[in-house]
Amino acid sequence: MRRMALSLALLVAVGYQPVTTQMTEEQKAAIAAEVDSVVNERWVTLELAGTDIPFDAHDAPEWAWVLNGTVLLSKTAYDDYFGQDAGILRLQDVKVVDSRTVVLSPEIVLTIQRVRLIVVNVASYTPDEYVWRYAETLAWNKRNGEWKIILGHGSFPPESI
Repeated sequence: MRRMALSLALLVAVGYQPVTTQMTEEQKAAIAAEVDSVVNERWVTLELAGTDIPFDAHDAPEWAWVLNGTVLLSKTAYDDYFGQDAGILRLQDVKVVDSRTVVLSPEIVLTIQRVRLIVVNVASYTPDEYVWRYAETLAWNKRNGEWKIILGHGSFPPESI
C-alpha cells in the first residue's frame, strides 16, 4: 500500500511539473536575429527623431526604466525627468560598440549594448557637440507577435570602463 501511495504521489508530482521546451541553437539564433533587427530599427528611429523619441512603438504598457539610479515607472515620469532637455539636445549619431542578445525563452529576450552617442545642443549660438558613452540593458517580451520593452536600464559609465 505504501509503495502504491508513493508511486501515485510521484506520478502526480511529475504531472504538475511545468512544461519546459528546450530550444535548439538554431531557434535561439533565429529569435536573437529577430530581436536584433528590432533593436537596430529602434536606434535608427531614435537617431532620426532626435529628442522626440517615439517610445510607444516598442514599450509595453507596464514599462519601467532605470537611468543612472533613477527609477522611472511610466512614460510620464520619463518625460518629466528629461523635460528640461526636450528640444535642446538632438541625437546626431549612434554607434553600437558592443552588443549581446540573450534568448531566455521564445517570449523573453535580453539585449545588452554599449553605444557611443553624439548629441548636439541646438539651443546654443554655435551648436555644441557632445560624445556620450552609454550602456543599456533591455528586457523584451513578445506580445501578439511584436517585441515590447518591459524593463530598461541605462547608464553613462565613466571613461575608465
